[in-house]
Amino acid sequence: MTDFKHFQVTLADHVAEVTLDNPPVNAIGDGVRAEMPEVFRELGEDPEVRAVIFTAAGTRIFCAGLDIREVNRPDATPTEERQRRWRECLDALYDCPAPVIAAVNGAALGGGLGMVTMCDFIVASERASFGLPEIKVGLLGGARHLSRFLPEPAVRRMLLTARPLSAQDLDRYGVIYRVTPPDQLLPTARELAAEIAAFSPLAVRFGKKSLNRTEFMDMREGYRVEQSYTARLQQTEDAREARTAFLEKRPPVFKGR
Repeated sequence: MTDFKHFQVTLADHVAEVTLDNPPVNAIGDGVRAEMPEVFRELGEDPEVRAVIFTAAGTRIFCAGLDIREVNRPDATPTEERQRRWRECLDALYDCPAPVIAAVNGAALGGGLGMVTMCDFIVASERASFGLPEIKVGLLGGARHLSRFLPEPAVRRMLLTARPLSAQDLDRYGVIYRVTPPDQLLPTARELAAEIAAFSPLAVRFGKKSLNRTEFMDMREGYRVEQSYTARLQQTEDAREARTAFLEKRPPVFKGR
């Protein structure tokens, strides 16, 4: 892959690990906005990648959100351009063909919480927290993205009071796959990623694409779309291998075709 300055990327056993590394608080500046779309596009185009773990360096903060220091500089990127680039970041994360597991090691604030809401699964350390503090500094956060996960009253509470939720609070809404001790965060995410990577990569990618396309459709139209993906999938070599292996009572061997 491309050598990135603000992201570390590794790949083993069909699982990519992406680590946001922008000390001291993994804030979102121009460099992160420039690199993030390319990171997830490259991973999505790599047939060897069947699942992605997205985490951050350090143990205290997953991502502190927008880098306020950059916003206040005289030569700061114009607001509209900065916002457009950030939308591209979130879109690239949401549209990544491989399922993405957020492994949240600490506070995910503002744009950091936006990142988390674009992932397919959330594994969170017991020390993690989630918040939209932007109203304190005259900005607004990713409330629209958060509403994918939480009911409207909870979203309004977080946006209008700037009070965060703990991992345990968020878990009560059924949003988090698992809350773990800090030292079990990555092992738990890797276990989940390995489980996903063992399935047909075509089936998983078709499944995610179907879920993304139908998320905001009504039930009838959404089911028609889902059936269209099923019809395409069942004609693939991987699907035939899955059915044959089931009948022959043996593990399937998938080739991504």
